[in-house]
Amino acid sequence: MIVSSASINQTPRDWTGNISRIQAVIDQAAKAGATLIVTPELGISGYGCEDYFYQEKLTDTALQALSRLRIPDGVLVTVGLPVLFCNRLYNAVALLQNSPDSQIIQGMAFKKQLAMNGIHYEARWFSRWESGSVVYTDQITGYPIPVGDPTFDYQGYRIGFETCEESWVPNRSARALFDRGVDIIINASASHFAIGKFATRKQMVIDGSRTFGAAYIYSNLNGCESGRAVYDGGCLIASGGDIIAQGERLHFTDSAIICAAIDAHDNRLVQQMNSQTAELNNIMTDTICLDTHPGDVAASPEASAVTSVPPVSVPPLQPWETSAGLHHEEAIRAVALGLRDWSKKTATNGFALSLSGGADSALVAVATHLSVYLELSEYKRKGRQLSTHLARFLPETSADGRLLSDIPSLTKRIMHHYMLTLYQGTGNSSETTLNAAKSVATGTGACFDSWDIDPLIKSYQALSEKTIARPLTWEQDDIPLQNIQARVRAPGIWMLANIDNKLLLTTSNMSEGAVGYVTMDGDSSGVLAPISGITKGRILNILSWLNTTGILVDETPYPLPCLQPVVDQRPTAELRPEQQNDEDDLMPFAILDRIVELFMVKRKCQQTIFETLTGEFPHYSHHQLNHYVELFFRLFKRNQWKRERQAPGFHIEVNSLDPKTYGRFSLFTG
Repeated sequence: MIVSSASINQTPRDWTGNISRIQAVIDQAAKAGATLIVTPELGISGYGCEDYFYQEKLTDTALQALSRLRIPDGVLVTVGLPVLFCNRLYNAVALLQNSPDSQIIQGMAFKKQLAMNGIHYEARWFSRWESGSVVYTDQITGYPIPVGDPTFDYQGYRIGFETCEESWVPNRSARALFDRGVDIIINASASHFAIGKFATRKQMVIDGSRTFGAAYIYSNLNGCESGRAVYDGGCLIASGGDIIAQGERLHFTDSAIICAAIDAHDNRLVQQMNSQTAELNNIMTDTICLDTHPGDVAASPEASAVTSVPPVSVPPLQPWETSAGLHHEEAIRAVALGLRDWSKKTATNGFALSLSGGADSALVAVATHLSVYLELSEYKRKGRQLSTHLARFLPETSADGRLLSDIPSLTKRIMHHYMLTLYQGTGNSSETTLNAAKSVATGTGACFDSWDIDPLIKSYQALSEKTIARPLTWEQDDIPLQNIQARVRAPGIWMLANIDNKLLLTTSNMSEGAVGYVTMDGDSSGVLAPISGITKGRILNILSWLNTTGILVDETPYPLPCLQPVVDQRPTAELRPEQQNDEDDLMPFAILDRIVELFMVKRKCQQTIFETLTGEFPHYSHHQLNHYVELFFRLFKRNQWKRERQAPGFHIEVNSLDPKTYGRFSLFTG
């Protein structure tokens, strides 16, 4: 049998768009000869509907949208959607087949394990189905279908379902499917991106195929589906414990499919020779035999050796997937894809950025540049024309001009209209940061301007001094004098963003956000915080790597030497008259990032963190390390309110400080 898996970039409640993209995948995979086509979890409605899942008639609308799909003869398709059954909402995967009576839904698998950790809280909306239980009902479709935990028999292949979270828990669903003699395990997922996570996901698929003697078909969402989480695609097909097809990750096209030919014999041999005794008492219970309709190719797995199977083209692995800088590649591509989707899905006119000449704003600028460069490069590689999304930033482009060539030059032309950047200098600003900002803007192609905002700051100082009836001094008023500089920068860049209907980006990072080293309504001001999910140490390393090595586009490195003036600096806020370094204000970023990891990922207490640091950083005294740990916890507890007000950001690291999706902490604590 030839099977297919698809990654798709969907949007919550975009019924027309979601169905159109699923249909395109079905048509493409069927044309490639696929008999079984798997699409991602909740692909009809979008995974991130959140409390829209409660909205009246949402499940009816999802079923109506599903009914518009055209299923080719001889093909099975799985699609995900929310389903209301017995006044409970279930996360369902529907198995579709074209039939003479137009009853295309053959059954539904309801999710048995709900994701409730990390950024997920599915149990807020969905009910959990009991494993192994099947109900026949006409309540959903108007005609009887099996729902719950059914298996299906098609052309001699037994098919079962293990949906996303069910494969991550100790008692994974595939174990029960092994007892039921399943040949093919389908996993429709919405598994969010995190640095390094794909390797774990890939091993999970390999283990599922090897251990349970089945072909394993894994599908995943791709893109910034609903604003915060980025999904990285990466469809997988495994058989005999080996990956036989792997799909693109973090792609900029709407979808990507893979196809592979599977042979039941080798997998069944694993089940026959497995030393674990299967519980076969009810192996035939609730296995639904799907009819072979006119046009179907009826052939048993045993006959596969003499059946002509067309050759399947397996796409090569993307070169960057084996890069020495894989984690940097993943991180910057995830941010770039998230930025592209925010601009495209909000239908706004690109981005605005307060460009300081420092590391954080530089990474935001180059990520935006790469969002354009990577999209153009991918479209060119796949023989596509300039996308409608980017074409609107080249108003002079004719239809012929939409053919893609000279990607670096075209990227800069688009960036000039796509991103507006502004350097706002004060009396404490230096030529170093101004030149660094100019270099980044020139190298990325962003529109750039520079303002002197000292007169605005001095006017606020004079007004304040009149009110308090004394002069402001650095000795007595250090924080207010620093903060007014950062806050005065916000109105100007906001005004420019509003004039051109652009989204204002903030430059907050995870490390400094943890300790509140951010000025509210200053550098935190904006719509989206694209790097708030990345630690400061990683930001500095990514910039250095982008400057000298660069991302791999196809097989060609694409460095950004415009970052050299940024890389040469020590991070500084430039808010005091004297030389100011961020690490002097806080602590070395290596230590800060390690404390964040131990606290947020390992959930270690203050004493254990101190003890760990003494072993890992022996060149620091115990007194100094104890000071850093105490400083971190004092600032972390004091600044939760700042994190509550932070603009939405992307989940990039394994951990996150986003109070809505991951780091939920009380505002007051002892």
